[in-house]
Amino acid sequence: MTAAADPFGQPDNLFNTLEHWTWVGCYGGYYLTSDAMQTAGFEHGFFTRLWQNRAPDALAAYLSAGVSVHRPQQVHGNRVLDAGEAIGSPWPDADGLVSDRGGQSLWVCGADCTPVLFADPTSGHVAACHAGWRGVASGILPAAIRRLATRGAKPDQLIVALGPAVSGVNYQVETDVAEQVGQALHSDRSLGLSE
Repeated sequence: MTAAADPFGQPDNLFNTLEHWTWVGCYGGYYLTSDAMQTAGFEHGFFTRLWQNRAPDALAAYLSAGVSVHRPQQVHGNRVLDAGEAIGSPWPDADGLVSDRGGQSLWVCGADCTPVLFADPTSGHVAACHAGWRGVASGILPAAIRRLATRGAKPDQLIVALGPAVSGVNYQVETDVAEQVGQALHSDRSLGLSE
């Protein structure tokens, strides 16, 4: 069995055909962007953990000079903080951040878990969540949307990008886990989102 090539090192033909996504080259490697977020003017990217031997501070400077880096110590929960509460090491325990002023670069890590980015084109506020099954089952995504709404975001206008994560072929869950996630995704209708 041959190991798959790292698409972030050099995307192959399969990765180049992802509809609504664009690979961007920099520093000798590639990162992935959502066309919807990019078109709306939100600078973002999906990278590997230590991409091209560069940590988030260096990558944030590449995406947008002069921003401050904010990230949580991810704990697989549903806690969402204002980005201003996550300003340096030790990073606070949380799995989501919402911008509370301009010039902030929000960072979460995925792997098995899905990184989820939210952007409101009207207010300009953004959120980033580390959405593992435990966080999703305990309501991290509605918590992030509610916090964005307190900043003036309109939930039905949000642009949402789900970043790369493990596939069902490579990560199976028991029925009770799938049921918890399914219930959480369908239980909160108070956000004003259309079906």
